[in-house]
Formats: sequence, C-alpha cells, structure tokens
Amino acid sequence: MIVLTSTKEKNDSLIKKNQDLPLFSFPCIQYAEPSDNYQALDQALKKNHEFEWVFFLSKKAAEVFFERLLSIGGNFFNLSNHLKFAVIGNNTKSFFENELNLPIDFMPAKASSVDFANEFTQKFAFNFHCKFKVLLARSELARDNFKELIESTNNYEVVEVPAYNTVEVFEHIDLPKKIDYILFTSPSCVINFYKKTKSMDLQNIKILSIGAKTSQKINEIYPNCDIQVTTEASLEAMLELISS
Repeated sequence: MIVLTSTKEKNDSLIKKNQDLPLFSFPCIQYAEPSDNYQALDQALKKNHEFEWVFFLSKKAAEVFFERLLSIGGNFFNLSNHLKFAVIGNNTKSFFENELNLPIDFMPAKASSVDFANEFTQKFAFNFHCKFKVLLARSELARDNFKELIESTNNYEVVEVPAYNTVEVFEHIDLPKKIDYILFTSPSCVINFYKKTKSMDLQNIKILSIGAKTSQKINEIYPNCDIQVTTEASLEAMLELISS
C-alpha cells in the first residue's frame, strides 16, 4: 500500500488518475488563507508594474496569485506587459501554458529552490547600477534563504508576500495495517503525520520525499529511515520512482 500525505484534493486526484495502484489517502495538510487575509498579495498585485519578475515556487502560489487578481476586480490586462514569470516544476509550467495560456520566462533544470536561485542568478546577473524588483508569492510557512540567494548578486530586490498558509488536518483516518511506501511532499506533511501517528514505527517502510527540506525534516523526526528523493517536485514523479 502507498500512503499519500498531501492535501485531500491532491491525493484524490492522484488516486483517480492511477486506479490500478494501491494508493491510500491520509491527508496531513490543508490549505488556508494567509494570516493577513491576502492584504500583502493584493497590494502587490495592484502595484505589479513596479516588478520585473514574479517567482512561483509552487503551483498553489501561482493559482492563488491569479485567483486574487480576479478577486480584486482585475484581469490579465491589468498585469504589466514587461512582467516576467519564473516557476519551479512541470506542474506549475503546465498550469501556465495549459490553463492560463501564458508563457514562462524561466524554469530551472532541477525542481528545487536552491537550483532555481543558483541558475537564475547565473543566467540573469548584470552589472547595472540598479536593482530589479522581484515579487515572490509563496507559502507563509516557508523558511529558507531563497530570498537572500537571489539578492546576493545585488541585481535584485525580492519582495516576499504570503499567498497561502498550510494547516494541520484533524480528521481521524485509520491507516492500513500493511504499508509499503509513505509519500511526503513537504516538511508540514512530515510534522503533521508524526502528530497523528506518534507511536508508529517507520523502520520497515520506504519513505519518498520531495526535496532537501522535506528530507531534512524526515531525518529529524524519523532518523535512520530508508528515504528516496525525487528529482521532480511532484506526486507523479514519486509514483514513477516507485515503479522504476
């Protein structure tokens, strides 16, 4: 059995697409409004002409960005024509190209925030005596040095705004007795899984992780576990890793 710990919506969508696989939904997170009720994001949208780039490190951030644009009475024509978009991962790229019909201007070769920062600063480093403004819409719980890495070239000023929050799911669900894999898509999933199953031993279960931050949290809470890390930040990539 393969246990999915992402949101109920993501889990259900994956199960629907892969009905031949033994997938079990055990949602540990759900999305919520940021604590400022979108005030910072809405203000940034109204002043989008001040920015050169908008960065999205998740599909959810991109979805909320355009939902809020419409919610405050705007539309795509209210976005500055010089605005460029940079994303991580094929899911976010697909959202832009297939659902928004908008091109992206940068995507790193590897779906990680560190690779994003390194590749972007190498490709778009200039010797100008000015700074371009970057809007970074992301999870309110994000804790890393991504902003500092982008600003290290002195070419960019990053304005970080919360697009969404991630909160714990309190619904009680009994896990299957036999579990082969557990898929963790964020540090929050790991933390909340532990809260819901404190006495559970994961030693004989294979753990799949998206990214270094998630793996770090797994190692903190469940040391000595068998962890495999996907190169692409998506649930689909995790299933491909299992079947390979």
